[in-house]
Amino acid sequence: ICTEKAIKARKMIRKSSDVSILHLHLSTIVPFPSNDILRVCNFIRHGIITMENHSVIGGIGSATAEILAEHAVAKPLIRLGVPGGTYAHGASREYLVKEYGFDKHALVDAIEKLVRKKLTKDWEGDDGTPDSGINTKGGIANLIERPEDL
Repeated sequence: ICTEKAIKARKMIRKSSDVSILHLHLSTIVPFPSNDILRVCNFIRHGIITMENHSVIGGIGSATAEILAEHAVAKPLIRLGVPGGTYAHGASREYLVKEYGFDKHALVDAIEKLVRKKLTKDWEGDDGTPDSGINTKGGIANLIERPEDL
């Protein structure tokens, strides 16, 4: 769910913004790809956003925060997902991701917070199809964008 939302948000921003996005897809939290997170930190300027379709407590955002703290990496971190102590009620997937703040709009808002500026968004250009050539299958952490694009 979250990779799909991240791809859509990236497409909306990329068309009309000077902000580059590095998307690291994590297919599992165990084993956690600490080295990949630290390697990515060498390329980013503004910060990190984690996005998960469950509680933000004890998930990818928490594990990322631990890695950043243990290695004294001073990068802002925004965690998107179901707020701690909240239990999702039954509804459609689209309703729930919007209600709990991990849809494409919430991700774009988080990016704007990190870069400290409003971005031009191409909401009309979002046709719901993923970008061609994007690999979200395979190893634990897959780099979706190239670091040299940053």
